[in-house]
Amino acid sequence: MKNKLFSSSEVPRFKEEQAEKLAEIGAKLRQTRLEKSISLDKLAVKTMIRSHILEAIEEGKLDQLPEAIYTQRLIERYANAVDLDGKQLANLFTTVSKGEAQNDGRKVYLPVQKLKAHHLYLVYIFVVIFSINILSKTSLISYSPDKQPSNSQIAEVAGENQREGGSSPSNNSIENSPQQSANNPVVNTFQNQNQDRPITVDVIVEEDSWVRVEIDGQIEFEGTLERGTKKTWEAQEKLVFLAGNAGGVLVAFNNETAKQVGEPGAVRTLVWDVDNPGDRGMEEVQN
Repeated sequence: MKNKLFSSSEVPRFKEEQAEKLAEIGAKLRQTRLEKSISLDKLAVKTMIRSHILEAIEEGKLDQLPEAIYTQRLIERYANAVDLDGKQLANLFTTVSKGEAQNDGRKVYLPVQKLKAHHLYLVYIFVVIFSINILSKTSLISYSPDKQPSNSQIAEVAGENQREGGSSPSNNSIENSPQQSANNPVVNTFQNQNQDRPITVDVIVEEDSWVRVEIDGQIEFEGTLERGTKKTWEAQEKLVFLAGNAGGVLVAFNNETAKQVGEPGAVRTLVWDVDNPGDRGMEEVQN
């Protein structure tokens, strides 16, 4: 075969190499911290990283740290706080194995796991929910704050219901129509916002933080935002915001009051989805 499969034995080998490199980096960071007589608690305040995370870095405890790319950012922040070259030290901690990136100059093909019965069941449930969502959108009159439906439109809907259900329209049925009921779940969660850009997220950075912003399925930004930075991102359908230092970032959704994303040093993900407005502000904590 011309194309090699990625060997499963390389995964634990890479983890071992990562752990060894982390232990080497952690020892250097700890030695520098002790030479400067800085306690872990004091360093935690300075770096906005919880003390047990700093301790895990020093002791090379890979299993107590978040994903490799976030651990790399934490190492950089720790090193900068003790006057070391953060970027250089962080780059020593690799996030991708050589075998995964390149295998003798040829593409690497990972073996595809067979779908199990519960996987197919989840796909089936997703298709059903998606179909119901599409049907509900196409069968109801869209609500717009700038253009309320006229009485004739409401009467027309009531008339169609009469022909289908056999009941006569009444004033009560018109008042309780989907367009008029304030408690009806059909009302768009984003009704008070610009329909061209239903999702607007304002970000205020109080402490340096690595962030990643995904807009409508595309990575819009990935990198470190410095203290004092103010950014605004807009999306049509879905916006995913990930902060590597949740305690140093304030986020405001559609001109609401800005709120802190999470605890200092915590890694958190916020999701705003037009098709699933109930999930707005959902948090996924990664420790």
